[in-house]
Amino acid sequence: MIAREAAHQNALLQALYRHSDVIDGAVAPFDAGLAAYRSNGSANVTRAMSLMFPAVYALLGEDDFAPLVRLHWLAEPPQRGDWSQYGSGFGDWIATHNPGSVLNALPFLADLAQLDYALTRCQDAADINPDLATLALLEQDPSTLRMVLNPSVSVLQLKYDLLDFRQAALVAAPLIEPLTNHTNVVIAREGYRAQAAMIDAPSAAFVRNCMVGTILLQAHDAATAIDPAFDVSAWLSHAITAQWIVRVETI
Repeated sequence: MIAREAAHQNALLQALYRHSDVIDGAVAPFDAGLAAYRSNGSANVTRAMSLMFPAVYALLGEDDFAPLVRLHWLAEPPQRGDWSQYGSGFGDWIATHNPGSVLNALPFLADLAQLDYALTRCQDAADINPDLATLALLEQDPSTLRMVLNPSVSVLQLKYDLLDFRQAALVAAPLIEPLTNHTNVVIAREGYRAQAAMIDAPSAAFVRNCMVGTILLQAHDAATAIDPAFDVSAWLSHAITAQWIVRVETI
């Protein structure tokens, strides 16, 4: 009984995303219902994605945003029932598949989607109070330490310089096409608001390594491999003020 119900639900999902129009061997009795499911699902995903990707939505407008989102929804159906967890692959999907040749007109759109999503996830990240007392451990051997960063912190490497462009799109200001600049951007929450800022390449490497739990010495080595003049003391001063650091741990 359970196996049959699971098979029925799977068939319904397959039909909903147009992989099949057959459920339990029948087609016609379900056509109207499936149409309603599809219409409701399409409206829900468009509404959810417009909140997660506000700059992409503002740039494209409803008429172009909705069909792009629907194509993504059909190509990569959600794995969870929570719409707020959907959309992580939107930017990569645009970059890989260039749906409707959208990148021909807007070559930076995939990067803009990634920036939108990172800021949305940053805004929703859990609040964690930093344990500043553990910073005293930094006097120890860095090969025995790792640094835990606030979950709101992330780093993107973008092909385009999009920070000013994104802000202009959000407020409907005149737009100047962004330049290719291979920009590193740090995303972090300041107070209650997610913010994006330029960051240099060695600092970006240091942050990325800390984010995945790399030993502090190795994170430092990754940064100095890019620029031997990387000043970890200056980075720490800024990171503490910005509350990027949650704690330092011994390994």
